[in-house]
Amino acid sequence: MPPTQAMLRGRFDLTVIGGGIIGLATARQTLLRHPKLRVCVVEKETELASHQSKRNSGVVHCGIYYKKGSLKSKFCIKGSKMIKEYCQTKGLPFKQCGKLIVATQHEELDTLHSLHANAIANRIEGIELISKERVEDIQPGCTRAIEAIWSPNTAIVDWRQVALSYAKDFQQLGGEIFTNFTVADFKTDNTTTTRRSMVTMENAKQEGDTIESKAIVNCAGLFSDYLARQTCNSEHPKVIPFKGNYFMLSDKLATTIRTNIYPVPNPKLPFLGVHITPKIDGSVLIGPTSLLTLGYERYSPDDSIHLLHLYHILIRSGLRKLIMKRDNLKAGLHELWKHFSKKRVAREVQALLPELEVADLVDTDFCGIRAQVVGKDGTLVDDFFFETGTLQQYDRILHVRNCPSPAATSSLAIAERVVSILEERFI
Repeated sequence: MPPTQAMLRGRFDLTVIGGGIIGLATARQTLLRHPKLRVCVVEKETELASHQSKRNSGVVHCGIYYKKGSLKSKFCIKGSKMIKEYCQTKGLPFKQCGKLIVATQHEELDTLHSLHANAIANRIEGIELISKERVEDIQPGCTRAIEAIWSPNTAIVDWRQVALSYAKDFQQLGGEIFTNFTVADFKTDNTTTTRRSMVTMENAKQEGDTIESKAIVNCAGLFSDYLARQTCNSEHPKVIPFKGNYFMLSDKLATTIRTNIYPVPNPKLPFLGVHITPKIDGSVLIGPTSLLTLGYERYSPDDSIHLLHLYHILIRSGLRKLIMKRDNLKAGLHELWKHFSKKRVAREVQALLPELEVADLVDTDFCGIRAQVVGKDGTLVDDFFFETGTLQQYDRILHVRNCPSPAATSSLAIAERVVSILEERFI
């Protein structure tokens, strides 16, 4: 039976699923370009930006790591400039404190030089390859450096604060936000072949609570592949959740940190390693670790395990193939060691800041879960990835299927691209 008018929240031109930074940026950009459209955002949590948009290092990246010509490279470089201007316009805290990527072993120099060459190819402004002496001038105490990349334009922000500012803009433009709305599935009228037939979404938390929309953008983060499967899209690539734990740096050392300090990353892995990151509030984060986790939102060992989520994680062939690759298996065991050993984390950080002691790593419950997308063959999907529904009745649904770091930095640029796709196909 179709929903009654009393059960129907509304009929919209566009619904954005996911009240994180990408969903909110997309909704905002849609109304900036098309102010007459009726647009809403649905978010399953009580509050907006509760997951990846909140639980992160708070860094505005410049694009050093990303392959020339990739969407990550293009959107990060453009987005970092856009977010700086946005924060200045809105009066949001933004600190351009720079970043060091420090080689402390001679075998890291080839990778460091490759990163520098990539940054030059991407025309990233201000990038320098600097000596040990320059490193110590920029960050006193970083005495084990052999050579480093200096990125003066890297900055820090509070990404959740930015996301909430996007939400405020969106509502001021006439957009509507519905929290506590979990999309169960999509329903269409299969008797019609018109592109403007409505798609109905029902709230899994309340039977009969529905929204109808002409077009939909799936920005559901860790659950993006689940919603893509609801529209008969390929089950691959799939989201694999990786948890990153953080420590806080002791007050004694936090006052000495002037910039972001990163190690040279392992080029075979998608993670940047444990780094030292100052925050807008003056505290300093150490982390994150990176370990496969047993739930999409299981931030604490005390949190219950969602058996259906666990089942979907463990049955994935891509995950098994990813784990069994030699380099990944070795890295996974190393991350497991760090998960249980503060001394191991301290040893890694001491390469960047030798005066650090284990006691300087202060326990905190702050952590994040990253949506890492993996192909059927176990290969990590490295770039941003967008896809429309494959069947005709779902071809007005656009899925943002892979949007990891530097997604927050790139959020305004990603929003422009998503709205451009909507304009080409739906609007």
